Amino acid sequence: MITLGFLTIHKNQENTYATNIGSFASKHDVTYYRFTPFCIHPQTELVNGEKYDVDTDEWISCEFPLPSFIYDRCFYKNDSLSKRARPIVEWLKKRHDLTFLGYGLPDKWTVHQSLQEDGDISPYLPETTLVHSAKDVMELLMKKRRILIKPCNGSQGNGIIALTIERSGLCAHYHKGYEAVKKQFDRPEHLRTWLTRVVLHQPYLVQPYFHIHNQKGRPFDIRVLLQKNENGEWGQVGKGIRMGGDRSLVTNVSAGGEIVTFSEWSAKLPPRKRLFIEEELESICRLLPASLEKKVPSLFELGVDICTSHDGGVWLLDINSKPGRKTILHTQPESEDRLYEAPILYCKHLANSKTTVNKE
Repeated sequence: MITLGFLTIHKNQENTYATNIGSFASKHDVTYYRFTPFCIHPQTELVNGEKYDVDTDEWISCEFPLPSFIYDRCFYKNDSLSKRARPIVEWLKKRHDLTFLGYGLPDKWTVHQSLQEDGDISPYLPETTLVHSAKDVMELLMKKRRILIKPCNGSQGNGIIALTIERSGLCAHYHKGYEAVKKQFDRPEHLRTWLTRVVLHQPYLVQPYFHIHNQKGRPFDIRVLLQKNENGEWGQVGKGIRMGGDRSLVTNVSAGGEIVTFSEWSAKLPPRKRLFIEEELESICRLLPASLEKKVPSLFELGVDICTSHDGGVWLLDINSKPGRKTILHTQPESEDRLYEAPILYCKHLANSKTTVNKE
């Protein structure tokens, strides 16, 4: 019997997604659990978690051994719970008796350095610099006049700040919840002090602040979901356009953005531009997974964020190894069952692969 565990930091995190996966588990003879890193007893290594009951469509509390396969959906923040969870998950990943569907990506700078070495992918990467101090940021701002800074370990648009030099002075654009904030500084040293005090407590990346706003002044990007199928082969599940709010800095749906279909958006483009973008997207999505897996442990899925700038460039903005599904469910609701069954099918592929290797 194959056992699969859905691993999260909070007990009921992604409850709908976790439960919908369960509806396909028994169909494929997979025993399905969910648990947190804190459910594991350190001496016995037994887990006090929950088992999915397909007959009642409910989660039943129970004790069980560590599942042989684990679907890691832990999202780390800069809080005490995340700091406690991370070393436990790393310990699980090092165990030879457990297999993760995907082992995740390192920080954004390490990923960038790895992809920069790939001649096929590097043309799509924005110029990126690692900074550790406000002095570094200020030097780049004075040179470029428009820059974006983002934390190396950030996700969901958190911590992103646009810095610009305008006629009115130096400005910082960022988000406070759903609200877009613009903070002005009369002197460079005032901005430098603010960056030192408020922002730069961790390594940051500096990138160009692209003009990626549409005619209504709203930022947008293309989210593509890639996954491995039942044969362990990468494929595109779907794509959609994420649009941020008015004067927004980020496009994340969780920060108040909205979603439109790729076909609706691309239909408004000139034919030659539409064909160019579609070909570039195809190239990026075909090349990217293999490029990443040359340097990192195996992956199961990727959320790829791509933008098109006003000068015609196509840029790879971000890569997420634990992507959400809102964009795909909204633009392609017919793919719902495929999304929920995918982790089960890939788990079976991994189990069959291990069995074959053992026999050989």
